Amino acid sequence: MLAASNVKIAGNYDYTLALSDTVEQDGTERDFWTISGTTGSYKHGTPIYYTLAEDGKSVAYAKEVANVSATVKGIKSVDDINVTENVITLNEANLNNANVTLTGTGYTLALNPDENLSDDTKRDIWTVNKTTATFKEGTPAHYTLNADENALTYHAAAQDQYLKPLATLTGLKSGLVPQKDGSIDGITFGEDNVITLSKDVLTNTAVKVTGDYTLALDDDVDEPEFATPVLTRNGTNLTLTRKATANNYTLSDDGKTVTYTAAGKAETLATVSGLAKGTKLDGISLDGNTIKLSKSVLGTTAVKVSGNYDYALELAADVPKLEFNEPAWSVNKTTATFAQTAKANSYELSDDGKSISYWKAKQAQTFATVTGLKSGLKAVDGKIAGIELDTVNKTITLSANVLNKTAVKVSGDYTLALDDETVSEPEFENAVWNRSKTTATLTCKATSAGYSLSNDSKTVNYTAANKS
Repeated sequence: MLAASNVKIAGNYDYTLALSDTVEQDGTERDFWTISGTTGSYKHGTPIYYTLAEDGKSVAYAKEVANVSATVKGIKSVDDINVTENVITLNEANLNNANVTLTGTGYTLALNPDENLSDDTKRDIWTVNKTTATFKEGTPAHYTLNADENALTYHAAAQDQYLKPLATLTGLKSGLVPQKDGSIDGITFGEDNVITLSKDVLTNTAVKVTGDYTLALDDDVDEPEFATPVLTRNGTNLTLTRKATANNYTLSDDGKTVTYTAAGKAETLATVSGLAKGTKLDGISLDGNTIKLSKSVLGTTAVKVSGNYDYALELAADVPKLEFNEPAWSVNKTTATFAQTAKANSYELSDDGKSISYWKAKQAQTFATVTGLKSGLKAVDGKIAGIELDTVNKTITLSANVLNKTAVKVSGDYTLALDDETVSEPEFENAVWNRSKTTATLTCKATSAGYSLSNDSKTVNYTAANKS
C-alpha cells in the first residue's frame, strides 16, 4: 500500500517503478465514495491519486481535494452504492447488521428493492402447493426506514426461530388445506425435529422431507406385512426380493423417506453381483440380513452386495480365507519392493461386509517401493543389507552401500531416513549473488558431495561436489 507521499527509487542498478491496477491514477473531478471504519462519505472533487513519472523513477502523490456531499454511518462497504437524484440506495453487501444514519442536505436513503431487506414476514406456517407442503418459521433479520428517509433501524432475527431449519414435504395427498393457525391436520411436530404423518395425508407415492427434519408414521398407519424374501439367481447375479401382502408404507433407515408399496408388488431388497455363472441356489443361504456364500458360487472376480437395505455378505466355512506369507523385500535391478503375498488362492471379506475380493496364490500386497538404489543388491531371507525397516513408524533407513549417486524415492505409506553413521550430507560454501541483466540469482556450491532428505521425507537427493 502506498503512503500519502511521493515515492522515489534510487540505487546503483537501473530499477524502475510501476503502479498496479488497484492504485488510483485518475485525477478527474467527479463524485466518489470513501470509507473510514464504518463511515462512508460521498464526495465531489478529486480523490487521492498517484502519477508515475515517464522515466519510472518516481511516483507523485496528489492529495484529495473534495467536498463531502453526504455521510452514511453504520456500513461496512461503499462498493456498488447507487446514487440517483440524491437517493442513496444501499445493498446487502454495504450493510453491517447495525443501524444506519445519513447526514447531507437534500439526500435520502433507500434499500435495494430486489433484495427484500425490509421483509419482516413471519415464517411459521405451512403452505401447500399441490402435493408439496413447506414449513417456514421465524422472522428474518431486516431493516426499517424512518419517515424522514435518513435512518435505517436494524432488527436482528427474532429469537431462535429463524435459525431453525426449514422443512419441505413432497408426495403428500393432494387437496390438503392449512388451518387458520398454520397447521395441517395429520401432520404434527415432535421432539428432535421429527414430523409425524398420519394415514390421512398419505397416498400411493413416496413422501420425502428436506431440511434438518426426519419423518415418523402415526399409529393409524398399518405396519408393513411381507411374504418371506425370495432369492433368485441369474448368471453372475443374485437378487433378493419380497412381496407386500397388503398396501403399506415403510420408513427408510435415515427417516427421510416414506415408501409406498402396493399389495403383491415385488420389492428388491439386495443385489449380489460377481458370482460364478449359474442358476442354482445351492451354496447360498439367508440368515436375517446376512447372505452367506459357499465356495461353489464364488469365482475369480470381486463380489459385491448393493441395495437400499442394509444387507451384508458372509463367507461359508468351506471358503479358503485369505492368509499372507510374512512380508519380505525383493529386488529388481535398482528397485526394491517390500510386500506380502497370498499363501494360496483365497477370498477376503471387506470390513463392512459389502464386498468379497479374490486373491491368487502369490498375489502381492505392496507396502513400499524404493527406486534409484544401487544395482546388484540382493534380498536374503526377505532382507536387504543396508536397508533397515521400521514397520511401527513406517520408516525405511538407507545406508551408504545402497545409494548410487542418484535420487532415491519411496512410494506407499513409508518415508525415508538416512543412516547417520555411513551417509554424509553435502557441505556448501557461502552463498553469492549473480546478476544477469535484470535478474539476480542467489547460488552456492557444494564443497563436498553428499545426500539430503526432502522435506516430506519421500526422496533422497544426491549433490555432487562443486555443483551449484
